Order: sequence, then C-alpha cells, then structure tokens
Amino acid sequence: MPRPESNPFRKFFSFNLEKNTSTCLVESDNHRCGKEISGKHGTNLTNHIKRCHFEVLEKNEKEKALKKLEKNKPSEVNSSKTELPKIDQFLTKSVSVRITKESIKEACVLLCTVDGRPFSCVNDVGFRLLLDPIIKGMGCENFINPQNVRDSVVEKADLLTKKIRKEVEGKVVSLKIDGLTHLARSFIGVNIQYINNGKIVLRTLATEEMFACHTGQHLKDVVLTILSRFGISSKQVYSCTTDNGRNMLKMVELLNQDCEDESDEQEDADDEMSCLSNFDFDSKCIGIKCAAHTLQLAVNSVLNKREFSGAIASARSLVKKLRTPIHGFSIDWTMVTL
Repeated sequence: MPRPESNPFRKFFSFNLEKNTSTCLVESDNHRCGKEISGKHGTNLTNHIKRCHFEVLEKNEKEKALKKLEKNKPSEVNSSKTELPKIDQFLTKSVSVRITKESIKEACVLLCTVDGRPFSCVNDVGFRLLLDPIIKGMGCENFINPQNVRDSVVEKADLLTKKIRKEVEGKVVSLKIDGLTHLARSFIGVNIQYINNGKIVLRTLATEEMFACHTGQHLKDVVLTILSRFGISSKQVYSCTTDNGRNMLKMVELLNQDCEDESDEQEDADDEMSCLSNFDFDSKCIGIKCAAHTLQLAVNSVLNKREFSGAIASARSLVKKLRTPIHGFSIDWTMVTL
C-alpha cells in the first residue's frame, strides 16, 4: 500500500492526472496563484508555499502550535491548579530592523560577486525564508530574483567602467597580464596601474576566458579589446609586465608594432591626447619580465640539478615525519637550537 498523503499543503493544490501537474489554488489580493508544479511530491508543494505564500505557511505553523497546545492540555481534575501555557511559547518572536530596498539589492549583488555565489542562490529555500518576510513587511513586490540581481551587477559594472574611463583619460598606464588554466579552461587576467590625484591606483580590467590558441597575436587582440572597453589606446601603454612565456613576449612585441603604426597614422592628424604632449617618453611599450616568475624559474632550475636531489628528498622525508603528530610530540623542542 502507498504511504498516506499527510502533507498539510496538498489541500492548496489541484492535481491533473493527465498532465501530471499540480496547480496552486492559493488566492492573494483576489487573484489565484495558478502556478503549475510538475508532479505532486509533497516537498515540491511545500517549497512553493514557502517561496510564494508566506501567509499560508505562517497560518499552518499557528495551527500546529494550537494542536500541540490542545494535546498537552491538562485534565479537568488538575485544570484549576495548572496554568495553561501561552501560545507565544510555541511561536517565534518577531524583531524589527531598519533596512531599505536598495540595501537588500546591494547585499544580493555582493553575495553574487564578492562571495562568488551563483545568481540562482536568491531562489534558495532558506534564503527566501529570510527574505520574503522582509519584502512583505516593506509592502513592496518581490523585486529580488536571479534576473534582477544580474541586471544590478551589470549596472554596477557599467558605472565602474565609466569611472575607470574617466580616470585613465589622457594618462599613461602600466599593464600586468597573466594567464592560467584550470579544469581544461583557460583565462587571462589584465590589470592596469596608473597615477590619479598623486596616488597609485591599481584596477582589474577583466578576467577573460580564452577559446583559441594562446598565440602572441591572439593574446594581443584580446588585450586590445579589453583596453578599448575602457577607452585606452595602445599609445597610452607605457609598460607591460608578463611572465617569461614566449607567447607573452611576442604579444609585447606586437603591441610595440601597434604603437608605432598608431604614431605614424597620427602624425598629420589633430592630437586628441593633448594631455600626453607634455611627456617625453618613447612610444614603445616596455616589456618587463615578472621578477617573481623569474625567481621561481631560477629556484626550480637549481632544485632540478642531480647533486641536490638527495638532500631535497631527505628534507622532504624529514618534514613529512615531523608533521606527523606521533613524531612531532616525541621531540624535545627545547633542545633544538635555531
């Protein structure tokens, strides 16, 4: 025999056997919800009530508390001596907080950008249980959904792009470029550094996914595309810091060629970058090899030599033993001299 259907929210749904869908019958503001849910699984029906009809959920919790109160009601013999518990003991106390619509939207934007959560997280059941009562108390429509949060992120990105465009207008910048590969996906990161109001400013322009071979030409095209979004021309690039990869060095060479071509084209044209006319520097982009990457290559080159392999293997074995609690606690560290 099948299990009995004891979900209290089934009475708010109408099941269509042919379509295998459950239609919500809850009415709010003289309007029936009408949401269709696949199947008639109790958990799916409950999740819909939690997300969209908090008043039904609240009413059901009160009814459960009253039933529990009736169940625990003392007998008539001891009723005169026993004080009935108050219903507030079974209900969660409410709190009042000061919050605005803009602050809620800002928090969701930070959740999906700084914290790295997906846009779909705003539809999580636990999150909606916290958010929906607040939205209901503010007396406004449900303005938090994945699409609205996505639009807010794009709006914030556009404002930041305009700010950077204004700050770098007519200024020389230094690029810092690096690439990585993770789980068969390749990315390139582009940072710029410039001086604004006497202070050094570091901005991350993009973390772009690469879908083609990492040739010097393709890297140059991707970097110039990113720079063009912020109104930065190749003539404004003073230096470019990269690793020692041949494709990165080739990219810097191609950037230099673009700078020379751009300078030749603008010899007879009006100088649109009058702010740079007071600077006297070579129009070529200076290629700088990353010191940390160079040091890493030098250290790896030394460690890979045969005469050091025995000492390194012994050191690794010793460290492995010392990290084991049994061996670590057996050493009298007071006798060890540093």
